[in-house]
Amino acid sequence: MDLALGELLGSAKFPRAGVDRVLAAALALSAAERGNVQIREPTGELRIAAQRGFTSDFLDHFAVVDNDGSACGRAAEKAAQTVIVDVNKDPAFEPHRSIAAASGFRAVVSTPLISDSGLVGVVSTHFPRPHRLSAHELRSLQQLGRIAGITLSQFPARELSALATADGDPGERNELLADPALWSPTLEDFRRVTLDDRDGSDFFPLTLEVADVFGLAGAGVSLADGEAMRTAAAQSERAAALELIQEQYGVGPCVESQRTARPVLVTDLTDHPRKWEEFTKAAATVGVVSAAAIPIRLGGVGLGVLDMYHDSQHQWTTEEVRLADRLARMAASYAFELYRTRRTTTQLQQALDSRVIIEQAKGMLAGRMGITVDAAFGRLRAHARDHNKPLRTVADAVVQQGLNPGRDQD
Repeated sequence: MDLALGELLGSAKFPRAGVDRVLAAALALSAAERGNVQIREPTGELRIAAQRGFTSDFLDHFAVVDNDGSACGRAAEKAAQTVIVDVNKDPAFEPHRSIAAASGFRAVVSTPLISDSGLVGVVSTHFPRPHRLSAHELRSLQQLGRIAGITLSQFPARELSALATADGDPGERNELLADPALWSPTLEDFRRVTLDDRDGSDFFPLTLEVADVFGLAGAGVSLADGEAMRTAAAQSERAAALELIQEQYGVGPCVESQRTARPVLVTDLTDHPRKWEEFTKAAATVGVVSAAAIPIRLGGVGLGVLDMYHDSQHQWTTEEVRLADRLARMAASYAFELYRTRRTTTQLQQALDSRVIIEQAKGMLAGRMGITVDAAFGRLRAHARDHNKPLRTVADAVVQQGLNPGRDQD
């Protein structure tokens, strides 16, 4: 797992990619559909740098976090993982319960991102109902926090800080992954693009990783294409041959796993020679005896299947299945995030433009009213909330029309 996480995060060449991969990994490791990454400012405050599944109300509420009883605030203060199984039963979380209810979460886990020099930020994952992660899941998130903290600390602090959008609007990342009506068309396009570009598939590193971790004879990934399965990546020639056989004949553990949305584990293929006749013949020809098919899912939708092949009998363990599932979900989240990033350059530029105008408005308002920049930002946020307007719109009014929000509060 160290190797998988290290390579996934360490290959990021820019802070944005690094932070996005941290979030994708955390969501995969905890099987969550909502979460965020906050970066610690030099002043000690936390600011959201990446998020998945939240609306502007949540982002405004947690735009700047200090020691406020929130899970992320406690994780940052103690530099230790904070688990809230039910926010309605946690006394310290009381100031944030209304926004939690409005945002649709009841449980949260916040994990500090720690480098050798201290706290870099916090990653949090949220759950719609009271929820307790397993000890293994919590340890995996802690491991992610250590690796991510070291990785992100290699970027200049000012570049990390710049990721935190002042209006909490990181563009298309506001899509609710849990709502298929919003994101399924994007997912279908992602399938098509991935299948059309098999030579450069972002799933190929996954096949290499699982083959190495489990000592496999081969590994492959096939994605659903309507009712059929199509090969997206294969680590070896014999894995490619077995993926192709299943694609051509529509039978095999991969096809069954996609149909049932459950792992299919076969200790010895020779025990069932007629179950998948063409597949078992091909497996015998290339020297594969045992197979496992693990469904790859995003947001509750079956994306495809990770196939693993052994050249001898193998009794697949629960721990192997869980680890393969986590690696597959991490790879899928990472590949989907890469696709979305490539697809949303315009939206990200708009978010940057929004950050610039808000920073300009903060400076102008501070100068006009003789207050600090932080106080100016507080007035901008309060005016936007009170008048039900986007923060960007209020900032435009300050810069273009001379608006002075909150003057009557002096």
